[in-house]
Amino acid sequence: MPQRSLSYCAQDDLAANDLIGPYNESLVRLAFISESDLSGLDLIRDLGSSARDGVPCPPRGTPTASWIRDALALASQGTGYVFTLRVPGRDLVGATALRSISPRRNSAVLSYWIAPGFRGLGFGAQGVGLTLLWGFTALRLSKIEAFVLPENIASRRVLARSGFRFMQEISTAGGPALAFEVDGRTWKEIYENSRHADAEL
Repeated sequence: MPQRSLSYCAQDDLAANDLIGPYNESLVRLAFISESDLSGLDLIRDLGSSARDGVPCPPRGTPTASWIRDALALASQGTGYVFTLRVPGRDLVGATALRSISPRRNSAVLSYWIAPGFRGLGFGAQGVGLTLLWGFTALRLSKIEAFVLPENIASRRVLARSGFRFMQEISTAGGPALAFEVDGRTWKEIYENSRHADAEL
C-alpha cells in the first residue's frame, strides 16, 4: 500500500496566493494530434533521453509515425487523447495527454511534455490549463490525476498552480513518483477567477 510521503512539502511547489489560472491571453493553441504532426514531432522530440511511459513524446527507438497511430487508436476508443501545443511563429513546442480515462471513476491521468529549447517559458502551464479546460468541460470529468518524479520541481509547480494537490508518494517500476490530483470544483473556481480577472483589466 503506497504511503504518504513525510518529506514532501506543498510549499516547495506553491507559494501562498499563487493559484494562477493559465487562461489569460493563452500563448499556445491546443489541437488533437494528427498524422500531419509527424515532421514537427520529429524535429522537436528529445532524442537525448528515453521518454517514460505516459509522457506524450515518442520514446527513443520508437518511430514517430507508429507512436502517432497508437495515440489515434486510443482516441478512437475513447480511452485517451493526445494534443499538440503550438505557438504562433514557433510552430509545435510540445504535447499534452489525457489517458487512462475511466467512465466508472469519471477520471483521467494528465501528462505533458515541452521540447528542449522551449522550457521555462510558460508553455507547460498554458498547455496544462487548456487540457484541463477540455477535460472538465468536453469530457465532464470529475477528477484528473498526474504523476511526476520527485526531482521534477518545474512540473510540480505547474501542477500546483493549476490547482492540483499532492496526494501521496508511490513506488513505480522507474522509482518513486509523486501523485497529484485536481477535482472539477477546484478547477472551476480557478478558471472562473481567471475569467473575472480578465474582465477587470
